[in-house]
Amino acid sequence: MTDNVGQVDAVLFKRWTDAVALRDAMAELEGRMSERLEKAAESLQPWLEEQGYSFVEVEAKYARVNVARANWMNKKKQQPCVWIALDALFPYGFRKVQEEHPLVWVRTYNLEKDDRRVFQEHLTNRLRGKGGDWINEDCSRDYPAGHYIATHGDRERLALAQDPEALATFAREALASILILGDDVEAALQETLGK
Repeated sequence: MTDNVGQVDAVLFKRWTDAVALRDAMAELEGRMSERLEKAAESLQPWLEEQGYSFVEVEAKYARVNVARANWMNKKKQQPCVWIALDALFPYGFRKVQEEHPLVWVRTYNLEKDDRRVFQEHLTNRLRGKGGDWINEDCSRDYPAGHYIATHGDRERLALAQDPEALATFAREALASILILGDDVEAALQETLGK
């Protein structure tokens, strides 16, 4: 740590009370935003269940909604082996959001490392030639299919954060675009696990 006081430090020292009040106000705002995300996910549950996705989980610190089909679940761990994530719904800097755009992606963290690679191969083979940009340079064994939603930067995500209905609508549309891959994800998972 340096002993020199930089310009930003000097401003914060000079306006300490204001800086603390701003930090507290941001924490409260982020809490309310997290509640909005939870409510948006709740409002989507009936629609998701109609689509065959009974697992719905919100990870508020990442502004993320995870969904999965019941037969993607690891019964022992009570978590899906693979799932679909709608991520970074709120702007850069909200808690742990570091992406410039929201994204929809298939995730495989709960599979063993070797199974992730095998799953990626099976899913890639199934999706080749189907159109869309699901397989791209950002894919990996942990994220075998998905894409960024480049139409939404911080300005658009700030608008979503302020309008619960718009947030739920955007989430539904974004998820609908990737849920069409559900049968391919399921088949790739069955091939990977030998079922």
